[in-house]
Amino acid sequence: MNLTPPLIFNKEHINNGLEQNAGNVTSIVQQIARIDHCDLYKLLDHVQSGITNFFYWSNPSKNFSFIAFDELLSLSSDKYLDPEQLKEELNKIYARIISDKKLKKNFAFPLFVGGIKFQNDKKEKEWNDFQYSKWFIPKIMLVQNEEGTFTVINSFVNRLDKIFLEQIEKMIYETRNYFPVKKHKIKLKKNNAIENDYDAWNKKVNAALKNISDGKFEKVVLARIAEIEFEKPPDFSFIMPALQKNYNDCTTFAFKQNESIFFGSTPENLFTIKNLILATEAVAGSIARGTDLETDSILETQLLNSEKNLNEHRSVFNYILKRLDEVSEKIEYNDFLKVKKLSNIQHLWLPMKAIIKKGTSIFNLIKVLHPTPAVCGFPTNEAFSFIEHNEDFDRGLYAGVIGWFDEEENGNFAVGIRSAMLRGKTLRAYAGCGIVEGSDPLSEYYETILKLKPIISLFE
Repeated sequence: MNLTPPLIFNKEHINNGLEQNAGNVTSIVQQIARIDHCDLYKLLDHVQSGITNFFYWSNPSKNFSFIAFDELLSLSSDKYLDPEQLKEELNKIYARIISDKKLKKNFAFPLFVGGIKFQNDKKEKEWNDFQYSKWFIPKIMLVQNEEGTFTVINSFVNRLDKIFLEQIEKMIYETRNYFPVKKHKIKLKKNNAIENDYDAWNKKVNAALKNISDGKFEKVVLARIAEIEFEKPPDFSFIMPALQKNYNDCTTFAFKQNESIFFGSTPENLFTIKNLILATEAVAGSIARGTDLETDSILETQLLNSEKNLNEHRSVFNYILKRLDEVSEKIEYNDFLKVKKLSNIQHLWLPMKAIIKKGTSIFNLIKVLHPTPAVCGFPTNEAFSFIEHNEDFDRGLYAGVIGWFDEEENGNFAVGIRSAMLRGKTLRAYAGCGIVEGSDPLSEYYETILKLKPIISLFE
C-alpha cells in the first residue's frame, strides 16, 4: 500500500503535560489509513521475534479486530481473587487513565486484554508461562472496526520520550509495507492426534454416566488432548489467517506469554457488554455439517429433535438464566431455538440479552457466568469435582475466559474452546463434550475428533 504517513499523536500536547500528569497513564487514539482485518496478523511476524507478550483478537463478521503487544501495567494473580478485591485495584488504575475521548466516544477500544484459566488444582509445567488470571494494558495496539483502523498508544506520561515515539512511528509505517505471508512447510516429528485413546475415554464417560444415574449431577463436560511434536517450532504467523478464513463466524484469538501461545477459534461468546446491556448465548449440543445442503438440513433436523442434545442445551440455558437473574434488571430472549452453523459443526443456539444492575463489575459478571454447563457441567460444584478427579491434565486456559474490556467496563469475553497451546516444539490441542443421560461414549469420542479438527487440520 502507498499511504501517507499519519500523525500518530500530538507530541507537543504530550510534552506540555509531562510535569502536570507525571505518574498517570495516557491512552491516545489516532485514526490511520485503513488496514484490513486479515492484515493485522502480519504484525505477528514483527512481534514474535522481538516482544515477549501479545494478544490478538479477530472477529471480521462483527467488523472488529485488534492486536495488542508489550505490557505497560498488569492486573494478575496466581490464584482466585474475589471480584470486589479486583474491582478496587481496577478503580485505582482507572483513576490514572487520561484518554482521548473524541475518537472513543462512539465505540469501545480495549484497555485491558487477557484471560482467566479454568480453575482447578492441577498445576502442570506446560502452563507455567500463564498465571491463573492475567489482564494487562498493552503499550501499543492496532484496532480495526467499522470506522477504520486506529493506533492506540498507552504509556506513563513521564516516559513518553522522543525515542519511544519514533520507535512506534517506525513500526506502524513498516507494517503497511509487508509482503503477503509466504507459505510455510511444517515438519512433524510425532503426531499423537489420531492415536486411539478410546479405552481411557470410554472408562471416564461410563463413570460419568454412573454418577448421572445415581443423581450426583445432570451433566459433566469431559475433555481430552491431542498432542503434536514438531522438528522445530513452527512459524506462528500463518495460523491466524488460516483459522480466521475457515471459521469466519468465530472469534479467532492468540495470547502469548513468554514462550507459550494459547490460540484458537472459539464459537462461544461468554458475554459482550456495552452501556450495561449484556449479550450472551446458550450454546450446547452438536452434530456434524453435511456434505451438501440436503444432508446438512437432515443433520440439522436430527439435532433439533435429539432428546440428548436438547437436554444438554436446556441445562446450559437454565443455568445462564438463573445466574443472570442475580445481576440483571431485565432479561430478554426468544423461545425459538436456533442452530448455529460453523464450517465443520453445528450447535443448538439461543441468544440472550440482559440489562445489568449499575455497579456490577466486569469480574463479578465473569464469576456469575463462568464456567457455564457448556464447559463444566451442572450442578457446577459436583461436575467440577468429577472433572478434577477424572481428567489427568491441567486445562489451563482451555475452557477458561479470554477477552478484553475498557475503562467504562464495556468489553467482550469468549470461552477458550476449539483451542490449543503451542510451547516450543509441542502443540497440545483440546476438545471436550457434554455427557448427559443417554450419551454414548463412542459418539462423544467422535464429537471430540470433530472439535479438534479446526486446530489439527492446520498441520496435516
